[in-house]
Amino acid sequence: MSSVGKKKWKLITTELSSKESTFEGLRGKFFGWFRRYSDYIVCNSFNAMNMWEKYYPEYHDKYKVIYNPVILNEISTEYSFKKNGKINLVIAASYQYLKNPIGLINSVALMNDDLRNNIEIHWYGRKEVTTGDTKAYDEACELIKTLKLNNTIFLHEATHEIADKMNEADVVGLFSQLEGLPNAICEAMLIGKPIIMTRVSDYHALVSDNGFLCDWDDIDSIRKALEEVASLTKVQQLFLGENSKVKAEKLFSTESIVDQWFDLL
Repeated sequence: MSSVGKKKWKLITTELSSKESTFEGLRGKFFGWFRRYSDYIVCNSFNAMNMWEKYYPEYHDKYKVIYNPVILNEISTEYSFKKNGKINLVIAASYQYLKNPIGLINSVALMNDDLRNNIEIHWYGRKEVTTGDTKAYDEACELIKTLKLNNTIFLHEATHEIADKMNEADVVGLFSQLEGLPNAICEAMLIGKPIIMTRVSDYHALVSDNGFLCDWDDIDSIRKALEEVASLTKVQQLFLGENSKVKAEKLFSTESIVDQWFDLL
């Protein structure tokens, strides 16, 4: 509102967490209308920018994508390939249906027996979606028990040492239906881990020669990607992990992002 009328300065506004509901509510529409007075609208993912394009194509020339910098906590663990003799896959996500724990569990049940016996999946996350609501977690626990996957999938509480857990892993995964820019994946890439993720958010920029892609609503697609993960050799794991690190340093380094902001300014 302060930029309405003549001014000597320029206005840059940011959009760091876009959801469809943001644009459809009365509040969202009110603020969206006022974005016409922004000289630039900066999004932290192409996924977010595409939402803006969908609802406000008239602002096309204002859009700019600049990723958030990834700053890791100090890592105190050491990595060894196939800890416990199995590929160790770590997932950092809350237990809600949107994150697709049920789809993952059903996919694991379809895996080739030998390959399933060659992988351990450790999920770390908050059990409650809202206070008292643990439906997704409870269903996931029951399904693991029903399908006899207790020796393959392990569900853990959220942890402040998630960077250490990802550093110990062979691969880091995400199986969500929807995402903004997934911080856990960005952090795992910077640590130097191969990635397995569903085709959400900026997957095209995050995963190419550094991991595996699958579709959240196709358990056979997830199953195939998991079997590729379970088949990894040490050489392949190191190759994919190095590619992740190189990609992450280009996309998420503080220096690169500061340069992009100065270019914009």
